[in-house]
Amino acid sequence: MTDDVITESMPEQEQVAKATVQAPRVGLRMAAVGMVKADQAEITNGLAGVVIAGKQASLSRGGARTIISAGRTDISQGGAGMVLSAGETRITQGGAGTLLSLGNVRIEQGGAMVMLTRQASVGTRGFVGLAITPRLELGEGARVLLGVEQARALGIATVASALILVVGRLLRRGNSGSAAT
Repeated sequence: MTDDVITESMPEQEQVAKATVQAPRVGLRMAAVGMVKADQAEITNGLAGVVIAGKQASLSRGGARTIISAGRTDISQGGAGMVLSAGETRITQGGAGTLLSLGNVRIEQGGAMVMLTRQASVGTRGFVGLAITPRLELGEGARVLLGVEQARALGIATVASALILVVGRLLRRGNSGSAAT
């Protein structure tokens, strides 16, 4: 076993910098970790590259590049580049670049650039750039830049524009070839 891999049960680690932390339950405070693997992962005032949680992932006042959770995911006053969650996801005063959840999503005073889920509630002063969900509730001051209908219209417009450009170029090539003969 190497120095930077912890496999035994680890109640709390403070002020550590490790490449990998692995245990059934991981609690990190004021720590920087490359990868966390646990059934329950809790990071407070810390940073992680990748968090892989079997049951629950919790990030408070910290950041992670990617969070992958087979259960519930909570982000409070923190952020993640990408969140992949099989369970319920809650973001309070935090955010995610890309958020994909098989469970319900609740965002309060936070946001996501792209959100794909079954059901979402964007509460007070929440923001979502692109929301792909059949059920979306918006609270006071919440904003969604593109919903499902707007995204569909944008996709159709993009495909139509691309087709027009391709057909235009093909027609120009055909005309320039017949003028040379």
